[in-house]
Amino acid sequence: MGTQMGINIKNPETVRLISELAELTGEGKTEAVTAAVKERIESLRKAKGRGRYEKMMAIAAEMAPRFKPPYDTIEHGDLLYDEKTGLPK
Repeated sequence: MGTQMGINIKNPETVRLISELAELTGEGKTEAVTAAVKERIESLRKAKGRGRYEKMMAIAAEMAPRFKPPYDTIEHGDLLYDEKTGLPK
């Protein structure tokens, strides 16, 4: 993946939190930090995906009124099949 590097954490609060997390999970500090970082990345990726979803839904809500008439009164099959022949249009 890349060159492995050590990490030196100088923030006492962060060191304390890592120790507490490792104690609560029963994992070593490295494993606890790795799992926590993976969970945070996954959470951020999901949030980013929700942002895209919200944008798409806003576009759909804006465009929906343009497609209402006559589609809200026409049956699905009427759009696909010729009424006289029953064949695809």
